[in-house]
Amino acid sequence: MSYQRLAAAVVLLCAVLLAGCDTEEELLKQRLEMLKAEEASLQELKTTLASSATPLEGPGKASVFLSDDLINGVLKGADGVVVPVPGVNGATITVKSIRTQFRMGLTCPVSSVQ
Repeated sequence: MSYQRLAAAVVLLCAVLLAGCDTEEELLKQRLEMLKAEEASLQELKTTLASSATPLEGPGKASVFLSDDLINGVLKGADGVVVPVPGVNGATITVKSIRTQFRMGLTCPVSSVQ
Protein backbone atom coordinates (compact mmCIF):
# COMPACT_ATOMS: atom_id res chain seq x y z
CA MET A 1 0.00 0.00 0.00
CA SER A 2 2.78 2.46 0.87
CA TYR A 3 4.54 1.64 -2.44
CA GLN A 4 1.44 2.79 -4.33
CA ARG A 5 1.31 6.06 -2.37
CA LEU A 6 5.01 6.66 -3.01
CA ALA A 7 4.56 5.94 -6.72
CA ALA A 8 1.57 8.31 -6.84
CA ALA A 9 3.58 11.02 -5.08
CA VAL A 10 6.49 10.59 -7.53
CA VAL A 11 4.13 10.77 -10.51
CA LEU A 12 2.49 13.90 -9.08
CA LEU A 13 5.87 15.52 -8.42
CA CYS A 14 7.04 14.74 -11.97
CA ALA A 15 3.83 16.18 -13.42
CA VAL A 16 4.30 19.41 -11.45
CA LEU A 17 7.94 19.72 -12.48
CA LEU A 18 7.21 18.99 -16.12
CA ALA A 19 4.37 21.52 -16.16
CA GLY A 20 6.84 24.17 -15.02
CA CYS A 21 9.20 23.19 -17.83
CA ASP A 22 6.46 23.66 -20.41
CA THR A 23 5.78 27.17 -19.12
CA GLU A 24 9.45 28.06 -19.16
CA GLU A 25 9.82 26.61 -22.65
CA GLU A 26 6.84 28.65 -23.87
CA LEU A 27 8.31 31.83 -22.40
CA LEU A 28 11.61 31.11 -24.13
CA LYS A 29 9.77 30.52 -27.43
CA GLN A 30 7.95 33.85 -27.04
CA ARG A 31 11.23 35.62 -26.29
CA LEU A 32 12.83 34.02 -29.37
CA GLU A 33 9.93 35.15 -31.56
CA MET A 34 10.28 38.70 -30.21
CA LEU A 35 14.01 38.68 -30.96
CA LYS A 36 13.34 37.37 -34.48
CA ALA A 37 10.81 40.16 -35.06
CA GLU A 38 13.32 42.74 -33.83
CA GLU A 39 16.00 41.32 -36.12
CA ALA A 40 13.65 41.39 -39.13
CA SER A 41 12.67 44.97 -38.34
CA LEU A 42 16.31 46.04 -38.07
CA GLN A 43 17.19 44.28 -41.33
CA GLU A 44 14.30 46.04 -43.08
CA LEU A 45 15.41 49.39 -41.65
CA LYS A 46 18.99 48.73 -42.78
CA THR A 47 17.78 47.93 -46.30
CA THR A 48 15.57 51.02 -46.38
CA LEU A 49 18.37 53.29 -45.22
CA ALA A 50 20.87 51.78 -47.66
CA SER A 51 18.60 51.92 -50.72
CA SER A 52 16.75 55.14 -50.04
CA ALA A 53 16.52 57.19 -53.25
CA THR A 54 16.17 60.33 -51.19
CA PRO A 55 18.58 60.61 -48.28
CA LEU A 56 17.11 61.06 -44.84
CA GLU A 57 19.74 63.68 -44.00
CA GLY A 58 20.96 66.56 -46.13
CA PRO A 59 20.04 70.07 -47.28
CA GLY A 60 16.43 70.91 -46.50
CA LYS A 61 15.94 67.84 -44.30
CA ALA A 62 16.01 67.44 -40.55
CA SER A 63 15.76 64.68 -38.00
CA VAL A 64 14.14 65.09 -34.62
CA PHE A 65 14.94 62.78 -31.75
CA LEU A 66 12.47 62.65 -28.88
CA SER A 67 13.21 60.97 -25.59
CA ASP A 68 10.94 58.25 -24.33
CA ASP A 69 10.35 60.38 -21.21
CA LEU A 70 8.95 63.19 -23.39
CA ILE A 71 6.69 60.82 -25.34
CA ASN A 72 5.53 59.06 -22.17
CA GLY A 73 4.87 62.48 -20.62
CA VAL A 74 2.52 63.30 -23.50
CA LEU A 75 0.85 59.88 -23.27
CA LYS A 76 0.38 60.41 -19.54
CA GLY A 77 -2.22 63.05 -20.46
CA ALA A 78 -4.58 60.21 -21.41
CA ASP A 79 -4.40 58.62 -17.95
CA GLY A 80 -7.85 58.37 -16.40
CA VAL A 81 -9.75 59.28 -19.58
CA VAL A 82 -13.23 57.73 -19.63
CA VAL A 83 -14.79 57.09 -23.06
CA PRO A 84 -18.42 55.99 -23.44
CA VAL A 85 -19.04 52.92 -25.62
CA PRO A 86 -21.40 53.92 -28.46
CA GLY A 87 -24.62 51.95 -28.57
CA VAL A 88 -24.23 50.43 -25.10
CA ASN A 89 -26.02 52.32 -22.34
CA GLY A 90 -23.84 52.94 -19.29
CA ALA A 91 -20.76 51.17 -20.70
CA THR A 92 -17.45 53.01 -20.62
CA ILE A 93 -13.80 52.37 -21.32
CA THR A 94 -11.33 53.84 -18.84
CA VAL A 95 -7.74 54.38 -19.95
CA LYS A 96 -5.58 53.72 -16.91
CA SER A 97 -2.28 54.39 -18.67
CA ILE A 98 -0.50 54.28 -22.02
CA ARG A 99 3.29 54.22 -22.22
CA THR A 100 5.90 53.15 -24.73
CA GLN A 101 9.07 51.12 -24.39
CA PHE A 102 11.59 51.78 -27.13
CA ARG A 103 13.75 48.86 -28.14
CA MET A 104 16.08 48.29 -31.04
CA GLY A 105 13.91 47.78 -34.08
CA LEU A 106 10.53 47.74 -32.34
CA THR A 107 8.42 50.09 -30.29
CA CYS A 108 6.32 48.30 -27.70
CA PRO A 109 3.26 50.19 -26.50
CA VAL A 110 2.23 49.29 -22.98
CA SER A 111 -1.34 50.08 -22.02
CA SER A 112 -3.71 49.46 -19.18
CA VAL A 113 -7.40 49.81 -20.03
CA GLN A 114 -10.42 48.96 -17.94
